[in-house]
Amino acid sequence: MKHIFINLYRRPKNTLLIFGIVLIVLFMEMFGGFIGNICDEMLEKAYGPLTGYYQVDTADVFTYDGIKYVTESVDNIEEFHSICIKTGWLYNSIPDDDGHYSELSYSDSTITRVEKGAFAFECVTSCDIAEEVYSGKYVLTKGRWITREDDDMKALAIVVSDVTAEKNGLDIGSTVRFKSDKSFEVIPIVYGYDLNVVGIYHCNEPDNSAYATVPSAVNTNLAFIPLSILENETVGKFYRSTLRNEDVFPQRTYLKLKPGTDPDELTDTLLALGIRDFAISEFSGAAEGSPIVTTANIVRYCAIAVLAAGALMLIVITVLTMHSRKREISILCALGKRRSSVTLQLVGEFAVIFVFSVAFAIGLFSALISVIEPVVTSYLNVSQETAKIVNTSTITYNPGVIPESVAVSTPFSELFVKYVKPNSILAAATGAVELFVISLLTWIYIKNTEVLTTLGGKV
Repeated sequence: MKHIFINLYRRPKNTLLIFGIVLIVLFMEMFGGFIGNICDEMLEKAYGPLTGYYQVDTADVFTYDGIKYVTESVDNIEEFHSICIKTGWLYNSIPDDDGHYSELSYSDSTITRVEKGAFAFECVTSCDIAEEVYSGKYVLTKGRWITREDDDMKALAIVVSDVTAEKNGLDIGSTVRFKSDKSFEVIPIVYGYDLNVVGIYHCNEPDNSAYATVPSAVNTNLAFIPLSILENETVGKFYRSTLRNEDVFPQRTYLKLKPGTDPDELTDTLLALGIRDFAISEFSGAAEGSPIVTTANIVRYCAIAVLAAGALMLIVITVLTMHSRKREISILCALGKRRSSVTLQLVGEFAVIFVFSVAFAIGLFSALISVIEPVVTSYLNVSQETAKIVNTSTITYNPGVIPESVAVSTPFSELFVKYVKPNSILAAATGAVELFVISLLTWIYIKNTEVLTTLGGKV
């Protein structure tokens, strides 16, 4: 080990050159992976799982049953999601002695007279398509979100805010009674039903009750329920002419086409089903023209280019180093030292350089993350109102517009676990692979060194 450090000290330029190349390669790999992770998470927070879906705006033509019918009967549609926003009230599930159900408490508002319900209900096929959820505005603290299975089974489930839960003594497993506003009372399947609390969320944005115009607009007075429990079972067909019931028409419907399907085929399909006056819009959050995706790809390509160039330079430097030390290697072999021992000594020198390079790169990367923590935090906790460009036939969700974010401090320990640790492990693995390649080259070079020829003798 002592000879390894002596040899490194005797060749400072070569040592520093290898150290610098390895450091740059590993740091760029970590930084590129970090930027890619941030951009991927930014896209997820901005557009959720609906990227690539097509929004169908049918002016209240589709019922829930109709959407299911179309999805199941049309070959080129893989899946659908829908959202319907309603207002209403929540009551205790147990009546008092007079048979009345007491209304649950809600966050205050400047408007005390409530005509259309104190709570807002986001009726969804699953919570992961709700912008409040995938943007990070609402974070689950207990239980679970509404899932696709809940919607398929018409589960009587509800997710409420921690403020609502605290005000009314609710917890996972509690039951509440749901009643909608007047336009909702035509749906007998829901009226008077008890819903089980399956999840409790926390709102990351500041309380807006001081300036909300109605209680249902307060950000903690929103609850999630499965869309399927709004379904009127008397509606046998999906077209508006069969029965006009505004409450069974989801306000937003998203269709996922099977791979290789031309979007024009969806238009033809809907027209063939007799549906008129509709518009189809593509969620293009991950479009290649997106500045977020472009930035991530540029950094990733730069990191790959640096990695490839660095690997090539290390191979060249290794060969040149071996060539410059060919006489030293030959003398050691001539003095009786085994070639494997000489190889281990030289590989040990490279290993020491690589260990210091990896450690220094990880330390430098960690320091960078700690310095730019406020910037990282602002991206991790972004709350985005997606910009829309509307024309007669399409609505494009523009990923290039990033509005002001609501920053909530993220501890460095969380950033370390989420970004530094996995990228550091990847960098260490890359360093190990590069060291193995250099070791293999060193062994091949020493194995094929002709000792006598190098020292001026005859073979």
